[in-house]
Amino acid sequence: MSYRLEEAKRAALQFVQQMTPKDVAKVVQFDDRVTPLSDFSSDKTVLSAAVAKASGGGATALYNAISTALDDLAARRKADEGEQRHRAIILLTDGDDTSSAINEDEVLSKAGRVDALVYALSLDRANGVPVTDGPSAVFLNALARQSGGQLQFPELANLGKFYRDLSDELRHQYVLGYVPAGSKAGARWHAITVRVKNRKDYRLRHRTGYFATGSRTSQ
Repeated sequence: MSYRLEEAKRAALQFVQQMTPKDVAKVVQFDDRVTPLSDFSSDKTVLSAAVAKASGGGATALYNAISTALDDLAARRKADEGEQRHRAIILLTDGDDTSSAINEDEVLSKAGRVDALVYALSLDRANGVPVTDGPSAVFLNALARQSGGQLQFPELANLGKFYRDLSDELRHQYVLGYVPAGSKAGARWHAITVRVKNRKDYRLRHRTGYFATGSRTSQ
């Protein structure tokens, strides 16, 4: 990421600047380790300073980073005391995992238990062409589809636009919640299907399922 880092920071700052006073975010970087650069905050000055501190490294602990982010959001949900919020992870990466202590299946399992959208932005390229069939792309696509998010392959020059579009999307989503009869906390996976009646021109993205937690079942 070394030669891309300054452009990536400028793009991320655009996302920070579009936050509303009610939004809360945390900035985390990862190489061979996962390093928080801020706590959860709504202070744009604090978050901008955290983005500015980001630095590049050699290895890529991609799975560890996502697992940590999911843990952070699960803990934050408890701190919110039931307040209804969109929760999302926006992940920027440029390659495959090389140093995580966990595997992709463990991350996918954890993501099924945490109410969070995952939006992945991949800068992974081979001869200037996006790597859409590499290990990280296959994994991130599965994770995004499962969570209701997206995997995209922006060019570095257009990264700011992608961040702005994500910010706009998060502000204009519908949240549908339900509690199915007889649902109890447990290990069973509950699949979800969502359809729009009498409309064929819509493209839907939603969670593909959930593990019942015994509290707010799904969103």
